[in-house]
Amino acid sequence: MFVAGTPIGGEDRREAAWRAAVAAVATADLFPGCRGVSLAFTLEPGRRVGIDNLARPVLAGLRDAGWFARGFSTLDHLLVTKSAGTTVGVAVDVVPGVVASASEPALQLALKGIVPGPGNREHLRLWRDAVASTWQKPALTGPINVEIEVDTRRSLVDLMKPIIDGLEPILGRDPWGTNEFSPLDDTIVRLMVRRRPGELSLLVRVSPG
Repeated sequence: MFVAGTPIGGEDRREAAWRAAVAAVATADLFPGCRGVSLAFTLEPGRRVGIDNLARPVLAGLRDAGWFARGFSTLDHLLVTKSAGTTVGVAVDVVPGVVASASEPALQLALKGIVPGPGNREHLRLWRDAVASTWQKPALTGPINVEIEVDTRRSLVDLMKPIIDGLEPILGRDPWGTNEFSPLDDTIVRLMVRRRPGELSLLVRVSPG
């Protein structure tokens, strides 16, 4: 399905209307039992917005329409992309699983026992420090792909932002940022998040887009 209109990502009060527009198109019987979804955003040229901020209100609209349970416990695979174009909006499709990119990662980092989540700044600092100690180079420039695999039943939607925040050493810091964690996350053009049981709590790959 395609939802036409300017995708809103936490930028202003229009987010509630955008979320409602998604829910209005996404009837519950369209894709029953959905466990994975892809969101392909087309944005106005030159627009800067974090890909996780774009994804959250659309996913909330899909949940409102009955695609997912509260807390997104049934969402196991998520692929989000963004590009510039003239017909702005978001294309939504169901995917049985998300395949990792074939691109050689510039950084691959794994953690055991820790998955940084919202509200736990200690874990977030540990995650950022682990990234910084591994990536001792200038920040990447240009489009970036991020792939995240987690062994947890926590909401993938809630995990996107803290995991991306900890990538500040490789993404670079927003010069206008005033928060402790202010990465240049608008450079991410492809974001994959999926559950993958195993020994590692968290596996992240970052590569040029």
